[in-house]
Amino acid sequence: MERRTRDLLESAGVLMASLTGGLHLMIGIERLTLYLLASRPFTDIRQPLFVLSGVAIFLGVTLWYRGLRRDAVYAAGILLTLGYIVGWLLLGGHGSNYAWEAGGHHAANPLITLLEHLTGDVYLLATKVTETTLLAVLVALLYDELTRDDADESDDASADDANPT
Repeated sequence: MERRTRDLLESAGVLMASLTGGLHLMIGIERLTLYLLASRPFTDIRQPLFVLSGVAIFLGVTLWYRGLRRDAVYAAGILLTLGYIVGWLLLGGHGSNYAWEAGGHHAANPLITLLEHLTGDVYLLATKVTETTLLAVLVALLYDELTRDDADESDDASADDANPT
């Protein structure tokens, strides 16, 4: 992958990660605060996990920026993003029932139920769009990181030095 393409993907990755982390913090902190103010026990562990995972995303961006092994940061980001997407697919926004148990909804098909939930909540739609985009960017960056030769990197750097823009 060319250096400029990789730089563009990295910028998109930071943006999508920041959006994903910010949305999860916004949703999680609000709901976690309601739990704490009501002095209710944590019967739904998702809210503390939203907050912790939102913090983890910003920690990952910081570690990437500070120069930690990029393949490790990309792989951790992929796992966390897959956790968001798979968790939503399995739970579908329900605290007690799984989305695949479509009982209580007028749609008998669980995929229609998930689609109704997705289109019915702007925050949910925003998180799924950013998470899916982030997942695609991280997979591309990890693939490039694992398949890139060190010789290609030095050729890119010397070409950039020879042709400043």
